[in-house]
Amino acid sequence: MENILEHVDIIFITAGALFGSLKASAELDRGKAPFVRWVDILLGFFCGTTVAFHFNNPEAPYLSGLIAMVGGVSGATAVEVLLQMVPGIVNKVISKVVDSKIK
Repeated sequence: MENILEHVDIIFITAGALFGSLKASAELDRGKAPFVRWVDILLGFFCGTTVAFHFNNPEAPYLSGLIAMVGGVSGATAVEVLLQMVPGIVNKVISKVVDSKIK
């Protein structure tokens, strides 16, 4: 029991980041391939844990878990938005390069 109490902040951060990224993936990735969903979940989990460990407060592990959850949701959402924007950006860049080569 002492071992669990020593690492309660890590438990809350891990659970918060996992639940946050799962929630964002469930909302944004309906009907998408499982690989895309797993990438969103893993990147959301990474973002959530990174933010929570950066702003970690050992006296308030619940706050760290909440920060991890919000970071997980934000990370998964940001990845989804970037993945939707990339094809348009790449198309514009390629168009400009091709147009400049033609002229």
